[in-house]
Amino acid sequence: MSSHETHELQRLGSIPDPRLVLKRTNSHVTATSTPESLPPRIVVDWDGPRDPQNPLNWSRSRKWLLTGVSCVVCFAVGLNGLAISSAADRVDIRFGINDTGAHAYRAYYMMTCWTGGAIVAPLIGLPLMETFGVRKGYLVSYVLFVLFIIPQALAHNYATLLIGRFLSGSFGSIVQNGVANVIGDLWGEAENALPVTLFVYAYLLGFTIAPVIGAAIVASLDWRWIFYIQLVFYAILLPITYFLVVETRGNIILLQRAKRLSRTLGYTPALANHTELAFFHALKDSTIRPLYMLTTEPVLFFFTLWSGLAIGNVFLATQSISQIFSTNYAFDAVQAGYIQAAMAVGMTVGLGICILQNHIFARSAKRNLETPGKGIPESRLELSIPCSFIGFAGGLFIYAWTSWPTAHAPWIWPAVALGFVGAGIMVVVSCAMSYVTDFYGIFAGSAVAAVAAVENVLSSLLPLASERMYTRLGFAGGSGLLAGVALCLSFAPVVLYVKGKGLRERSKFGERMKVV
Repeated sequence: MSSHETHELQRLGSIPDPRLVLKRTNSHVTATSTPESLPPRIVVDWDGPRDPQNPLNWSRSRKWLLTGVSCVVCFAVGLNGLAISSAADRVDIRFGINDTGAHAYRAYYMMTCWTGGAIVAPLIGLPLMETFGVRKGYLVSYVLFVLFIIPQALAHNYATLLIGRFLSGSFGSIVQNGVANVIGDLWGEAENALPVTLFVYAYLLGFTIAPVIGAAIVASLDWRWIFYIQLVFYAILLPITYFLVVETRGNIILLQRAKRLSRTLGYTPALANHTELAFFHALKDSTIRPLYMLTTEPVLFFFTLWSGLAIGNVFLATQSISQIFSTNYAFDAVQAGYIQAAMAVGMTVGLGICILQNHIFARSAKRNLETPGKGIPESRLELSIPCSFIGFAGGLFIYAWTSWPTAHAPWIWPAVALGFVGAGIMVVVSCAMSYVTDFYGIFAGSAVAAVAAVENVLSSLLPLASERMYTRLGFAGGSGLLAGVALCLSFAPVVLYVKGKGLRERSKFGERMKVV
């Protein structure tokens, strides 16, 4: 017996009334007494609230290292999503695609397939992470994501390219959503605001800057080099990810501790305060509950549309920028790709606003009479309201007005408008995620899953409507329609800021949250 196992047995042997045998039922654990002749059963738990193996007790430097690596990988995965959009015309030529008339949407199929895979895959992949651990699910998904970039780089027909895109998007989305699990395991509720903000920034920036990088590559190289360079980048990140992304799931760490002890005890000790759900039960919860909440919770429904429209506009911009700047300013696909950088600059400004919003939320704890010592959920919306009206909706209105062909506005004006849109999107998505998490408490995972699913649906469908929308309504009319929808949805946080407390009290899941 190793000294570590001896220490574990000594510590666990001090549990009060060890003559308890834990008997697992379908969904919970109960305890029954055993006769004196039977050996005592051991329950594995943390060694007090300051157990150094508990991820919540890891050093801040270790937490930030793991959070930083996860966010960098999240950013990198997003590059594969939209970098190829800057080479759409060259892909059309290579595969003989007629991207006009009835086939006007085929160029965007490359991006739609990527986000299409991202709609369903996390609903299956994330329960697997819950069952088998974050590290295993994260690494397996990352390796498969990289492998399915190879057929994209070597595709000899368009169908192969699209299948590769769908599969890489499926596994890449699991990697990106897995970052939320890592942050939730490492950071307590009082200190997770900045990590969540950086995660949202990395997620959005990867998709936004991807066309700029793609444009820089195809300016002097063949379009396949977009994937070749990505493969090199992802291969460099692989050993970094393998060695630095350790297991963060508390119940998995305890299970590993129990398995070490089982070699000495002859049986696997039970885990304290652990309810083990079967995979298919977890899968059911991860798919049915988000859909049920989305259709029965008005707060979640409108916030999902608000955030979904914001992220959908990131993907829509790859099409609208190309159409508007090629028509009004004779930009080619490469030059139009560079314009996407304006949104990235705006998102960086939005990151600063979100950090300020986090400080406002932290200070609200001093005046919280409902739950003393905790921030007021509605205070998370204070800066999102002006940013949604001025940045998101206002930026889209400016983008619409300056894109009118007869306005003869210099190209810099619609680019500046995109900067406003980028800042608004960053603040909207970050605040929506934070507020939904606070509002639904223990059901936050299901609420965030509903938001993510709708975001991916709109990211897939909105750009497909771009060609027809701008053809029928014109550049100003199409962008003005989006601005009008954004303006209407910007009233959602206003209503929540005023009526949020009452809505939380009337929410079915809010009521259950109090008693679970």
